[in-house]
Amino acid sequence: MHNSLAEQFRVKEASLVSIQLHSNSIEYHYDLDGDGHRFRVSYNSINFFQQFSLSSKSEQHAFAVILGVIGFARFGAVLPKRLIVSEFAEYIPGFVYQFLQAVLPGVWSEHRYQLEMTDFKYPAWEKGGNTYTETPFPLFAQEQALSKQRDLKADTQKVLLTSGAGKDSLLCAQLLEQSGITYDLVTLFFSLYGQFAQQKQMFKSVIGKNTQVRLHQVYFEDEYYQWLEERLNQWSIREIFSDKPFRVEAGETLISSLAYAPVQLAYGYPVQIWGNEKSADLPNLTLPDTGEPIAHQWSKSLEAERLINDFLAKMFIKAHRSSLIKPLHDVRIFKTLFEISGDLPYATNSCNIAKPWCGRCEKCAYVFLGFAAYGDFDKTVAAFGQNLLENENLMPTWEELLGLKNHISWECVGGAEEAQIYFYKIYKKGIKSKAMQLFDTQILEPMRAQGTNKGQIHLHFKLLEHHYLQIHTQHHTLPKWLIDRIQY
Repeated sequence: MHNSLAEQFRVKEASLVSIQLHSNSIEYHYDLDGDGHRFRVSYNSINFFQQFSLSSKSEQHAFAVILGVIGFARFGAVLPKRLIVSEFAEYIPGFVYQFLQAVLPGVWSEHRYQLEMTDFKYPAWEKGGNTYTETPFPLFAQEQALSKQRDLKADTQKVLLTSGAGKDSLLCAQLLEQSGITYDLVTLFFSLYGQFAQQKQMFKSVIGKNTQVRLHQVYFEDEYYQWLEERLNQWSIREIFSDKPFRVEAGETLISSLAYAPVQLAYGYPVQIWGNEKSADLPNLTLPDTGEPIAHQWSKSLEAERLINDFLAKMFIKAHRSSLIKPLHDVRIFKTLFEISGDLPYATNSCNIAKPWCGRCEKCAYVFLGFAAYGDFDKTVAAFGQNLLENENLMPTWEELLGLKNHISWECVGGAEEAQIYFYKIYKKGIKSKAMQLFDTQILEPMRAQGTNKGQIHLHFKLLEHHYLQIHTQHHTLPKWLIDRIQY
């Protein structure tokens, strides 16, 4: 029954209908089974007609088209059967189709799982009668050459740090500053996460003390998610598929990686720096029948990072992107963050439901644990506005995080062993709560029942923490000049 309803809910055809390239923005119109919506990408520091004046109109249009094609990745929640690019096929080289076919099974793995359609991997393409006409790739090569000439007089190793005002980008900034590597910031303000003014205010509270020279701002204004919300309500999808939180967003990492490229090229940054940790490589579950991993965070994995880099290398000259903290698990990130950042972590925000913290979701619960374990408990409670360990509604979430279910919580969180480390460190602080009682009865008591004494339990968690504090020096795509200077 579920499969039949999901089949009716999903979209048959997603079309890229029109593209308008303006001086500092690109506006797209998409059609989903006859319903249209607008998606606008805007920049505060890019003027396509001035900074990319050396490029041909064909190059500028090819970039806009390919960004629009990658924008199809946003539609994971409705799993379209066909993607139609008929009007723009002449600008789309084969490697773009190949890239999406390579990444969509992973990017949409959670969406396929939640609609019980894991057999579906990616949509078919409909290109119409148009065929690809050679556009000179790599794009914008002349602008990159000019940018490189300008940089000969400056610091040629300044990097572009992507920041969302969260703990991971804060740590990246701190590591770069400690290592003497200069950087500018680029941040994404996304209409899905609320009013731009509120997002800006919270962002400034985190980065205000950093020594960045320039702040580049990219804006995603997207009508699709309002349309999706109406469709979800029309089909009562959340009630029908109630086993897990229904995930609506998709493709943000892919789209923003490419959307940042004009900033990277125009200002001569050799590397986009991201804050994706090693913990993100862990899938939420593995399908027992096929062995396929289902992962909320697949687009943050090392596998995805390599595929995105290969794609960018085909489009541009030296438009590299790497995660600075990919060698680190969350345990190491929380520990290091509080060692070198003072009280700044309490001003960060990572919730995808309400900024700074909704206090109800898995991400809030997980970050609360990390802050409480490695930071000050009272300051953590103040930052979140409540003691989440006493929230009865979060008890199922604590069970998931502790590994008492058959999957990891469906959010950007680490594995069960990492959560158990945080719980144990909070337990050692003497914090009493309903969640701590759960940890005691479900994790510690079975260890005691097997004859494990207090000292042995302490040694178990000490060794477990030591394991997750390790730096995985080969687990990254960072250029050698950069990794050699970073002091984790």
